[in-house]
Amino acid sequence: MRTLQITAHGARVRLRDTGGKVSKCMRRGVPYERPLLEHIYQQHFTGVAVDAGANIGNHTLWFSQVCGMRVVAFEPLHHELLSEHVKLNRAGKRVRVEPYALGDHTSQATHVGKGRLDPTGQATNPSSEPDVAAGQWTGSGANLPVRTLDSYNLRDVSLIKIDIEGMEPHMLRGAEATIRREKPVIFAEEWGQAEHDAIAAVLEPWGYQMTQRFSAKASPTPVGRWDPVAGVR
Repeated sequence: MRTLQITAHGARVRLRDTGGKVSKCMRRGVPYERPLLEHIYQQHFTGVAVDAGANIGNHTLWFSQVCGMRVVAFEPLHHELLSEHVKLNRAGKRVRVEPYALGDHTSQATHVGKGRLDPTGQATNPSSEPDVAAGQWTGSGANLPVRTLDSYNLRDVSLIKIDIEGMEPHMLRGAEATIRREKPVIFAEEWGQAEHDAIAAVLEPWGYQMTQRFSAKASPTPVGRWDPVAGVR
């Protein structure tokens, strides 16, 4: 498997060519979800970034290598390849890989195909389509471990990015203490209005509002930026 490389703002990011959307962007010399990542770079975030749904490391390594942040990356399916990419970029001192999904309680979730999880852990008809991770097939129907973000008691968190295939509200509910304490900026994927409303139902009572939305031709699923409202606890 060949290695792809991009450079941005004086930093370098290297990933294996897995043939997916991330690789297609990198072959053109740009990162996947470039508008979002460039926006994050321009904000000069410091401290810790939480990458929920880190996949193979596109966002994780941008946060660590380009933005200079410390990163806690959660990835239950592709954590072996993610860890390989962290080593490839010599980012081990800044990136901590956690092989867990994030939810609203400690449990197991059933992988039902294409990265999507059933948080009940009781799916009876998972897709037959497998996902590839670290050169091995991780078939649908696998039970994956779930933890809450609050169980990590992370401090100095200024940024949370969430791309977990519809489980965003579950993850947020399991991060309430962290979010209320740290007041990070949150970037959450939303497939459509229903998903946006579900995220809003969690974050707005905690004093958050969506301020921007990002999408691009290579990554059309919108990502919303949620900011804490000044003076709201």
